[in-house]
Amino acid sequence: MSIADKTPGMKSGSTVRNLIVLFLYMVLLPFIVILLPLIMGILVARNYGGWADSLSRLPGISTAGGWKSGLLAAGYVFGILLLVGTVTDGSDANSTDSALEDDASNTSANSAPSDSSEENETATSESDDPSSEDNGSESGTETDDPPASSSSGGTDERKTEEAESNEESTADSTASDAETEAGSSGEDASGTQGTDEESTSEPTSDATGADESETGEDSDTQSTASVPSEVSGGEVQEATVTRVVDGDTMEVRFANGEEETVRLIGVDTPETTLGDVNPNEYEGIPDTPAARDHLYNWGQQASQHATEELEGKEVRVVIDSEGDRRGSYGHLLAYLYVGDENFNRTLLEGGYARVYDSSFSLREEFDRTEAEARSNDVGLWDFEDDSSSSETDVSDSKDDSSSSDTDESDSDSSEDIDLPPVPADGDYDCSHFDTQEQAQYVLEDTAGDPHRLDADDDGVACETLS
Repeated sequence: MSIADKTPGMKSGSTVRNLIVLFLYMVLLPFIVILLPLIMGILVARNYGGWADSLSRLPGISTAGGWKSGLLAAGYVFGILLLVGTVTDGSDANSTDSALEDDASNTSANSAPSDSSEENETATSESDDPSSEDNGSESGTETDDPPASSSSGGTDERKTEEAESNEESTADSTASDAETEAGSSGEDASGTQGTDEESTSEPTSDATGADESETGEDSDTQSTASVPSEVSGGEVQEATVTRVVDGDTMEVRFANGEEETVRLIGVDTPETTLGDVNPNEYEGIPDTPAARDHLYNWGQQASQHATEELEGKEVRVVIDSEGDRRGSYGHLLAYLYVGDENFNRTLLEGGYARVYDSSFSLREEFDRTEAEARSNDVGLWDFEDDSSSSETDVSDSKDDSSSSDTDESDSDSSEDIDLPPVPADGDYDCSHFDTQEQAQYVLEDTAGDPHRLDADDDGVACETLS
């Protein structure tokens, strides 16, 4: 197959067409080279023609392509072009230095004969000067001779110094050329040894410089993403919060592209599903429908707060060496730091969460923070169960015609009602109650009859239990 058959745009046997295509390639070559990283990035990102599969052996490039793989491929191509340009510039600089040295040696060699000819001309002119043939019989001539001799001597000394300087520069450049030739030949034993020593020392220094550079980069990274002093040991990584699941669970993406689901260590916000809310986990909050609604509402507020404070932000993910690395669902247990602020602690300070009963280095501090929020009725801890007074009011209004002793008896009995546990889905029905009084209590305590206990809408719940 001919070159024309292999080249896009060319056609075998069509000379004019092939010349035009070749000319276009030569004209467009600089633009193609400039756009090559962009072209390669698009090909890999779209996995066009299997480019991503072919380059997947390079670090960071996925077989499925994607924008990240495309950017890395463009970076690789740009780096190669930069390296080629650097090597080419170095070769040109070396060639230029060699040419300058050759010109300097030729100039110095040519200047020596010129200086000799000038000396000869000076000597000839002095011998032809009539004043030099004067026998010195007259005093005027004797007084004029010394200045002439002094001037000539000074000129000769300057020329002699210039000649010696040129000879030294010529000798130096000759020695430099000889050393260059000896180093490049590599056949002489001593020359070979010297070259080997130089070549051995250069990679060593380069390697040392590279190690120092890498060490410097690592130290910069470490100083930027350091473990906070308040956390005992552990490790830290920088990441971006990509999604907030709820108040204490987030999805993050690390700098290396890996993604993790992080569960905030040491804290627990209320569930965002009403059926999953458990008031028994929160000290001082009773297990009543009103309390469940209250905690459910604060679970929603905690999620909204976490979204506003974290989503899309750069954070430090800090793993505590005194706590478990992963939770029961496989999530990474960690503190999240926004700047120097521990977000886990801020949830406790704002009353969005309670302390989760587990082991971690900040346990005592978190316990103190929760206790302070509880004592000040902050956030979810600001709850009063007024169901007893409302039951008494309902009992009084229904039994208005009864005696006061009967009213008090009914009120006392309503306070002593023992309700069954809330079902898993959070929705009561009549089969969950042992007595009609229990069903009636729930009907009157929740507005709008969300559990549909009063089917005929006559104000009496679960009449079949009567």
